[in-house]
Amino acid sequence: MVNILNNTNEIFENEESKTNLPSSTTELIDEPLQIFNDMNNRFEYDEAITESVNKWLVEHKIEDKLLFETVYTHRDELKYAAFLGFLFSRGIGCKIHEEQAFKYYKMKADNWAAGQFWLGICHYRGIGTAKNADKSFSWFMTAAAQGESRAMDWLGYLYQCGGNSSNLKINKRYAAYWYGKAANLGNRSAQSNFGTCYELGIGLNRDLHEALRWLQRAPEFTQDTVIRILRKYRNLYY
Repeated sequence: MVNILNNTNEIFENEESKTNLPSSTTELIDEPLQIFNDMNNRFEYDEAITESVNKWLVEHKIEDKLLFETVYTHRDELKYAAFLGFLFSRGIGCKIHEEQAFKYYKMKADNWAAGQFWLGICHYRGIGTAKNADKSFSWFMTAAAQGESRAMDWLGYLYQCGGNSSNLKINKRYAAYWYGKAANLGNRSAQSNFGTCYELGIGLNRDLHEALRWLQRAPEFTQDTVIRILRKYRNLYY
């Protein structure tokens, strides 16, 4: 079990500290919590959220350990559960502890689509629990029904590849459907996947015009993508 705040007063009363500490513990954690919530509501992925939280810590000269320990003191409050799970899963201010990450994600899963998405990730990757693609699919479906575009993107992936599920059959039409729903909600990963579906004819009719339209919205879009599509277009029609 993680060792939490052996001497809280020492941390907050140390006049030599180089951190810019807010006036209260909730003020310390509510701003990064808001960053976490906002980025989840924009359907950002874990790498981007980690980068933003770490950037906030650097800008405010606050140690990640202090952030973690302060959030942990509020561990019984549902408001902080998913954020604490995220800190555990990414090792922000603590050692990575997958069982604890799963525990706190699960606390938030009943009433927050993003929490349901993260629980689906835990089941798929085996974070703090046994790998179970069927449970992962179920949580993604629950989250997607509430408009969680990352869950939709993952449903597309599971339908495209099967995801090592014993019950889920590959269905490329469903894959394209879920990629498309997520893409239309602005999910950039799904936009890339949906564009690839059009480019290769995965689950829908091949359409290089539509492929380029969606691929150019993707974060990894480059001029090489345009050249690749144009070459395919030339070979297809000329």
